[in-house]
Amino acid sequence: MMAYAVLGPIGTFSEEAVRLYAGCNIEVRVTENIVEVFALVEREEISDGFVPLENSSAGMISTTMECLSATSLKIKGALEVPVKQCLLANGDFTPDQAELLISQPAALEQCRQYIKSNLKRVRIEIADSTARAAQLVQGEKRRAAAIGGRQAGRIYGLNIIATDIQDGLNYTRFVHVGKNGSTEVDRHKSSLLLSLPDKVGALYELLGVFARSNLNLKQIDSRPGGSQQEYIFYIEVEQGKNDIIMELFLEEIAPYCNWSKYLGSYTQRRIIDVDCGPPYAS
Repeated sequence: MMAYAVLGPIGTFSEEAVRLYAGCNIEVRVTENIVEVFALVEREEISDGFVPLENSSAGMISTTMECLSATSLKIKGALEVPVKQCLLANGDFTPDQAELLISQPAALEQCRQYIKSNLKRVRIEIADSTARAAQLVQGEKRRAAAIGGRQAGRIYGLNIIATDIQDGLNYTRFVHVGKNGSTEVDRHKSSLLLSLPDKVGALYELLGVFARSNLNLKQIDSRPGGSQQEYIFYIEVEQGKNDIIMELFLEEIAPYCNWSKYLGSYTQRRIIDVDCGPPYAS
């Protein structure tokens, strides 16, 4: 039986998504945070991890990016899932009567307009995950609410007092990480991490290498690195290249980079509606 480490506790979107990705007949080990997911797989205490990489509203998940940079793990697959956020309450009251809102930062960002319009005077506290927020609300004596999915509401016995509170169409992309890369033959994407010298034209020169190698650049994101001057770039290319070809490409870009890391070639799937996947395990 396949085993995956995911951000816990039970009821997170990560747990729901991994069952859509790999089916319900898998073993799921929940962790306190994303860093622990990577640590368990890196130490080979569990073979695979499944973590959020990017949200259409909140952007790239910085902790996942940092862990991809700091560990030896590769991306083995990806799944894009629609995320429908609900307001989960510990009582029978209306949203404007809530005294406390507990949520995970990315979920707050995804529901920014709803909070601004409907929860103007609420006190906000932060949790590590949407399911952890639901746990905390369950034990609150104040009129408290959490942002999370229907599954978390059912698990922790909370009332759903508002649905679809996310700002527009809201997708989260999750990645399957492990010690070894994907073994699938048909792989749609490849991902790289790299650091560029702090000089004029560095990115322009690098992008020329991608063009000359006939690699279709699909995404480029940056974040601060280990020093004030360094920025780390996450790059995705759309192609079906194998590991050997991409490793050779790293040799081509080496003169333009401080360092680079190949994260693997893999297949990305997309779920149109969460109701079309396999049922979630309780």
